[in-house]
Amino acid sequence: MNKRVKIVLLGLMIWIIKFIVGGIGFAIAGEDGSSTEIIWIMGIEAFVVVIALASALFLVYRDKEQNYKRTAWETGIAWYVIILLMDLIVLVVLFGLELELWFPLILLQFKVLIIPIVVGYLLAGHKTKFGT
Repeated sequence: MNKRVKIVLLGLMIWIIKFIVGGIGFAIAGEDGSSTEIIWIMGIEAFVVVIALASALFLVYRDKEQNYKRTAWETGIAWYVIILLMDLIVLVVLFGLELELWFPLILLQFKVLIIPIVVGYLLAGHKTKFGT
């Protein structure tokens, strides 16, 4: 499979997992959920997203003959844009969430941009240092 197609599909998979976990959490909490419940939901969602991110990164970086730094930037930016656009389309357009409530997601989802870039640079350094 083409590397860029794989990156896009994995980005959509990460968003779907994030959306399902968040949806289940907010469905359990209900409309009158307390701030403590909301914080727990966001924490569980972040935990699951990081696990999905790590699994997806394994699939992206397992080819040892690639430019890790370039792949890191492509992956991080692609996943960040996918998640923000899907949140915008689904939450704001389909579910009617106010746009002002979507803006904090720009910072909340920043981990999806940073983690692939950091891992890519670490792998590039490891490749240079050990020649593997």
